[in-house]
Amino acid sequence: MKKAVAGLIIIGCFLLGGCCPRGYGSEMTACRWRGELKGGGEAELSFDGESACLTLKNGGEQARISGRYIADEEELVIFDEEVGQNYGFEYKVSKTALELRRGDGLLRLEKE
Repeated sequence: MKKAVAGLIIIGCFLLGGCCPRGYGSEMTACRWRGELKGGGEAELSFDGESACLTLKNGGEQARISGRYIADEEELVIFDEEVGQNYGFEYKVSKTALELRRGDGLLRLEKE
């Protein structure tokens, strides 16, 4: 009986957990995200250790926000030392999607 219950708990953890661990920002930071912009461009968000990189591409042009980041359960802030600016985004994560909001702008990305 104990083995059956333990097996069900383990299966439940895999089914409910998805591919990313839980915790402040960890669902977001453990995955790579990609999406399309309304004008036909592309957006990509990736994390590597203590660094984050948000890249926007459109018509051969590219803009990048890259540097150290902090994240809590509602906000992501990327410190871009190259331009000396901080970029803050409110975010919401679901199993397969990430929504980044800055002011009136909304960027929807899908998990890769």
